[in-house]
Amino acid sequence: MPVIWSDPRGEVYPPALAAMGFDLSKVYLLHPQSVIDEAWAVTECLRCRGVGAVIAAVPERLSRIEARRFQLAAERGGTVGILLRQHGRGESIYAAATRWLIAPHPGERTIQRWKIQLLHGHGGRVGQTVFLEYSRENHSVRAVEKLADRPAATTAVA
Repeated sequence: MPVIWSDPRGEVYPPALAAMGFDLSKVYLLHPQSVIDEAWAVTECLRCRGVGAVIAAVPERLSRIEARRFQLAAERGGTVGILLRQHGRGESIYAAATRWLIAPHPGERTIQRWKIQLLHGHGGRVGQTVFLEYSRENHSVRAVEKLADRPAATTAVA
């Protein structure tokens, strides 16, 4: 199913999405001219049954009415809405079924890692943290609850 990505500032780099495994033939970029246009377009895309997911960075101040409007549109369309916001900015709006804190975590040359913590969810394990690992070699993704302890790096003696 198509993925709609709202990109009002032109920051999304399609080759990077392709490298992460996105099928670019199913990714549509929105370039709204204003915050009002973006809110309307995101709501309409969430409402559409032919859309798999909508990704958008939300403004600092998202009203309860706007948050509820997004939630109802996603429920009506059966669409996943991923609203991105910086941690600690704006109010805590709980119209979403879940809220997650996602931060990059040190990885390796061929592994990207993110630390993911559930902040809000009904019936979920609030506060639980998992690590998501993406392998650049085989494009696989796995979730682990704890990272294995590694021995400290040793230096070669000449």
